[in-house]
Amino acid sequence: ANITEPGKFTDPGMLHHVTMTELSPDTEYYYRVGVERSDSSGNLKTVHWSDVNKFVTSPKVGTNPGQNDDEPYKYVAYADQGCPGYGAKDGSKRVTRWVEREVEEQGIRAVHHFGDLSYANGAGHMWDAWTDMVSTFAKQVPLMIGVGNHEYDHSAGGESGKDPSGLSNADGFQPEWGNFGSDSAGECGVPTSRRFKMPAEKSGGNGVYWYSFDHGLVHTVMISSEHDLSPGSDQYDWLRRDLMSVDRSLTPFLIVESHRPLYNSEDVPANTVVSLAMRDEIEDLLVDHNVDMFLAGHH
Repeated sequence: ANITEPGKFTDPGMLHHVTMTELSPDTEYYYRVGVERSDSSGNLKTVHWSDVNKFVTSPKVGTNPGQNDDEPYKYVAYADQGCPGYGAKDGSKRVTRWVEREVEEQGIRAVHHFGDLSYANGAGHMWDAWTDMVSTFAKQVPLMIGVGNHEYDHSAGGESGKDPSGLSNADGFQPEWGNFGSDSAGECGVPTSRRFKMPAEKSGGNGVYWYSFDHGLVHTVMISSEHDLSPGSDQYDWLRRDLMSVDRSLTPFLIVESHRPLYNSEDVPANTVVSLAMRDEIEDLLVDHNVDMFLAGHH
């Protein structure tokens, strides 16, 4: 967020990432979060605690959740939610309510949101509003995110190490066949990469941009349609290695997620061109490794 007039940049304050270790699989845990308040002399005065929340850890890799082997593993997947107050109107609230219902009534074990999260477009306070809105379910189940054009795409400002995805050029990924533009309104992926931590280190990926993880019987691969996927690119080589490493005896279901789709049910010319280019780049790779499903959003 590089626009500082009213309604745009807001200092997010301190953002904390906490890693919990030595947790047992498929186990319910209760937790709360506290904020220390000190007096003017710096002495601890009190601690303000959140409500007590709970979550269930992921099942052991290669097993179904719960005690019944026939119990299905269920999660919610979608993209392009947005936040009330920035063009999304009430649709984003309805999505939140539906997800809450699925978590409470259907035993949903995770939520996957592959890009165009808040549509903050440089307005920092909208990130606060969106994260507050989705916290009703994100405090109970993992929220696994990917980046879309409204998180990352930019046409300037990414040089000299400013691009958190590691690209050194000013304008990110701007192929001549694409319609990538500057839809993040200057965010360049910075707020997303600071607010979320995905399991990229374990999978050899790249932050919130591309990574993979196992959950029960499913191996999920999150890729970035906003970065180069052509053969020989860093992301393509990582994707190929990751797909080759999957042990289908443990995770028989292999799912790839992306913000932009490989296939479209309607012909929006600019988006169709991008889909055809992405298909040309990675479809053979997905077919060769028997990927079961490709999930995407964007339109």
